[in-house]
Amino acid sequence: MIPVTDSVPVRRTPYVTLGLIGACVLVFLWELSLGPALDPAISRFGFTPRLFFLAPADVWFTLLTHQFLHAGWAHLLANMLFLWIFGDNVEDRLDHLPYLTFYLGCGAGAALVQAAVNPLSPVPMVGASGAIAGVLGAYLVFYPGAWVTTVVPFFFFLLPVDIPALIFLPLWFLSQLLNGLAAISRVPATGGVAFWAHAGGFLLGAAVGAVLSPLTAAPTGDEGSRAPAPPAAQLISTLADLVALLLLIRFGLVLTSPAVHGFGQTIISLLFSLTGPLVEPFVEFAPTLHFGRLRIELPSLAAALAFHLAGGVLSWAFGLLAIVWRWLRRT
Repeated sequence: MIPVTDSVPVRRTPYVTLGLIGACVLVFLWELSLGPALDPAISRFGFTPRLFFLAPADVWFTLLTHQFLHAGWAHLLANMLFLWIFGDNVEDRLDHLPYLTFYLGCGAGAALVQAAVNPLSPVPMVGASGAIAGVLGAYLVFYPGAWVTTVVPFFFFLLPVDIPALIFLPLWFLSQLLNGLAAISRVPATGGVAFWAHAGGFLLGAAVGAVLSPLTAAPTGDEGSRAPAPPAAQLISTLADLVALLLLIRFGLVLTSPAVHGFGQTIISLLFSLTGPLVEPFVEFAPTLHFGRLRIELPSLAAALAFHLAGGVLSWAFGLLAIVWRWLRRT
């Protein structure tokens, strides 16, 4: 799920968030200019757990510098997107300088969490992910009533879905936690994604946010700075769309299941058991087509369409009832 916007407007111009994004982009352009000297620079300014525990006084600055380095365009753009969507609201709540301190502190704390899990790793850690995870944790505490508009890639389509922050952000955290646990259950990781930094940064940001929340009221003079309460109609539509999305995922897995083995088959079986009762009523009306080893499960598509349409109808009905109720109260 890719966030594109949220429901919480801001009053202040997010100078720090814009500055952090600009700094990360400039540093990445500097990385691209290094050529063969890139690897020594990453080793120098990236955070390496083994070096930190052996000689912390010599490499302490990498707790900060690693947050501005990135491993590629996809890494940079994904981080900057999340920082832009959620960072401006957290900066709006904390004010500029406290937000900068919070951001850098979360990034450093997240790196230490990853180092504690894998202290012997010789691989430099780079990226703003840990700091941004802290921003996500604080956002959840500050704006629990917010909604996040996301797009979900499905084959050649991008499906827009409005999801409550209370669902979107915990799901993001859970995915990082499960990936971190999976890494521990196999051979200790020496590279790849620092999932424990993400999970640790999120918890650290949420904890600091919980402490600061009573002390940092939302900016006064602008009622729009508060996250609007999600209407019941929108919630119904969102839940229906999430069910439809789950059914579309089932359709995609059925199509690709011959190429999936091992643990992937376990995940597919679990999804089938969860969605089976939703698909069952449509089996009589839509056949499953077979083309060699490929299976096109039309009942899943029919069920997804039905839930999407039902959610829209119910959302419209509840919205109409709300309008009528407000009119009756005025009269």
